Amino acid sequence: MWRVDRAADYGAFQGAAQGRVDLVRIERHWEDILRIIGSIRTGAVRAYDVIRMLSRDGRPTPLGDAIAHYGRISKTLQENSDPLSPFGHVVGQHSAYG
Repeated sequence: MWRVDRAADYGAFQGAAQGRVDLVRIERHWEDILRIIGSIRTGAVRAYDVIRMLSRDGRPTPLGDAIAHYGRISKTLQENSDPLSPFGHVVGQHSAYG
């Protein structure tokens, strides 16, 4: 699990939420992230090619790192939701339960 605020009390998840999501990195690359999403959705570029482009010598580029941080938000929200609950998903996120 990942946390946005280091000083926040995560209650029962305090010990599990050790990683940190860097919102500044996401914000710095937000326009490029949106361009990549649009390019994949329109078919202008294949997701496979984008993934190859987001790393160099086995390490993520700054843009690739920003996308990884963005993905950690959704991953943490999904880990903490009850998949059987109609309220356990993020509003606007596709779910089999609503």
